[in-house]
Amino acid sequence: MRLRLRVAPGASRTGIVGRHGDAWKVRVAAPAENGRANDAVVRLLAETLALPTAVCRRKGDPRVSAIDTSRFRELLVDERQRVAAAIENLHNDHPGSMTDETGEDAVFDNHLADTATETYDRELDYTLEENSEHVLVDIDAALRRIEDGTYGVCTNCGKQIPEERLEARPWATLCIDCQRERERR
Repeated sequence: MRLRLRVAPGASRTGIVGRHGDAWKVRVAAPAENGRANDAVVRLLAETLALPTAVCRRKGDPRVSAIDTSRFRELLVDERQRVAAAIENLHNDHPGSMTDETGEDAVFDNHLADTATETYDRELDYTLEENSEHVLVDIDAALRRIEDGTYGVCTNCGKQIPEERLEARPWATLCIDCQRERERR
């Protein structure tokens, strides 16, 4: 549904006056500068229709998510705790240098296979840690988008990201089509 408005800023009071063709005529007690009249219209519509102001947006404003974010906030906070615990565990597994972990002589003895295995395990853990840190940054960004009211909106095309995708990857910033397009490049 699309609602068309004809806004008359600078009125003595804010209110819906009536119809003007196929649009509603609204008088707003706010100046037209810097979008203040538009903000007043959004507040009026939100109050009249009993909607949160985040559901109403001006043309050109970032799209606002239409999904219930409380469930996803919970998922993100839980996942953040899990990832942070995994990073802490990786730090605890390898607290010092390889020499500290295997003993001073182990690096220089004839057991090259043992040293290679330890080196491989450390590199694998470093890679996992780096990936986990990226996920942590993405989760924090998703939590900020929830606060901004833009969570669940594709940052590329502006369409709503399906809830199924957000359930699988709650920190997703792209809809599946835009993600596929990015992976093709």
